[in-house]
Amino acid sequence: MLCRFANEEQLIESETCVTEFNKKESTYSLTLTGDVKAKQGKVKVVAKNNGGEASSEADLVTSGRLPEFSAKPIKCTVLEGSN
Repeated sequence: MLCRFANEEQLIESETCVTEFNKKESTYSLTLTGDVKAKQGKVKVVAKNNGGEASSEADLVTSGRLPEFSAKPIKCTVLEGSN
């Protein structure tokens, strides 16, 4: 079981709170989107299984503002030295 918290409030898996498991590296990643300023502060992840419990904490710091686009970004590759 994996539980996620922001400032002691449990984060529920949703479009703005996504947990992904990387099988190759045996690691989890937590991605927060949307109003992350509201989640700024202590972020804690707790993993539990039959072998016990482990947790990790980090400080979530946000600054600046979200980018604004005048048109939808497109995926492209630009080679070094080209315009």
